[in-house]
Amino acid sequence: AVTAAKTTVPGITMADQWRTYNTQSIGSNTTATITSWERNDNTFAGIGSAMNESSGIFTFPTTGIYLVSYNFSFWNESGNCRYIAGRMTYNNVLMSSPFCHINHISTETFGNVSSSVMLDVTNTSHELKFTAVSNSAFNVVGNNWAGVGNANVNTGDLTVTRLGDT
Repeated sequence: AVTAAKTTVPGITMADQWRTYNTQSIGSNTTATITSWERNDNTFAGIGSAMNESSGIFTFPTTGIYLVSYNFSFWNESGNCRYIAGRMTYNNVLMSSPFCHINHISTETFGNVSSSVMLDVTNTSHELKFTAVSNSAFNVVGNNWAGVGNANVNTGDLTVTRLGDT
């Protein structure tokens, strides 16, 4: 008897996760690139080829359709932040800009933003970058913040998953 060939669809071939490791201070009305990144290496080793990162600029290892999800925690020490935007650009195009605000209550008051975007990566030299801006001075929380005691935890994170071919 002749058996038909089986067709299989591969599972996820690439997944990578990064987190902010140093708390980064950003002045009022200043758009700053978030530069303090490390790969999550204590609970996840990645699948397939990893993202490349240098000074807060990421590039993709291969072309394809990717799901990019990110989350940032922010805090300020005084005053109010009417808005804080955690922005994502790809190939110099703004792709996402979620907002939060912080009404200062005590020594450190926190806010959070998150978003996800699907990207058709057709050129691996195109850059993925994250920036933050506010009307008042604030901080991007890193895992060196005293509240988590320098633990290897995700206070701000980026997860990239390759879903398929472009």
